[in-house]
Amino acid sequence: MILLGIFGYAGSSLAYLEAIQYSNAATATLLQFLFLPMVAGYEALTGSLRWTRRWTLTLLLAIFGTLLLIVGTDFQILVTPVGLLFGLLAAVAGAYYNLGSRNYVRTYGPWWTTSWGFAIGGLVSLPFGLVSLRDYVLPSGIGGVSEVVFLVGFVTVFGTLLAFSLYISGLERLAATEVGIASSSEPILSAVASYIFLGLVLTFTQYLGGALIILAVILVATRNDQRSTRSDTGRLSA
Repeated sequence: MILLGIFGYAGSSLAYLEAIQYSNAATATLLQFLFLPMVAGYEALTGSLRWTRRWTLTLLLAIFGTLLLIVGTDFQILVTPVGLLFGLLAAVAGAYYNLGSRNYVRTYGPWWTTSWGFAIGGLVSLPFGLVSLRDYVLPSGIGGVSEVVFLVGFVTVFGTLLAFSLYISGLERLAATEVGIASSSEPILSAVASYIFLGLVLTFTQYLGGALIILAVILVATRNDQRSTRSDTGRLSA
């Protein structure tokens, strides 16, 4: 649980925020969503998933989509190397907390798992945050300080604790297809919100790459649902 809290929950959050800092919110979100194809690849290597042409297509879509996301039609890099690195690290950490949380969620529930995961990860990352505060200057005036407190609280509660807890709760209660398709709306909403609030416009190739990544996510999400359907059919026949 200590490793899961440090490298899974805190690691995915920190890597994701760093990816936003060195790229943008839409690109970071799309790169982070590579964790689902990574989970499929891990399960194939460990023997819990029978490899088929479907998964070959899924991984190819994810890889090609990522390439379109970071390079243009003239092969110019559209994402900084540091931004790409943190985006991929966020995906790896996301795959780790998805795989590592299974037993805890089934035994103790999603809210217990998320609370302890972030409590442990927060304690470990706290010293690094305190060091960074040495160079931070609070805005002048009550209004500026209130805005900072509100934004930090919003990201902590809604963007982190609530988002992680609801996602894991969905995995516990819904079919994989429903959770995967619902969660694949996150990069779409991220791109829309970035355009509305930040004026960020991606290139056509980046939008195309994002669409391919989302398609790969949906293909991965349908895998468990089909497996459970076959299992239910077998039990009914028996």
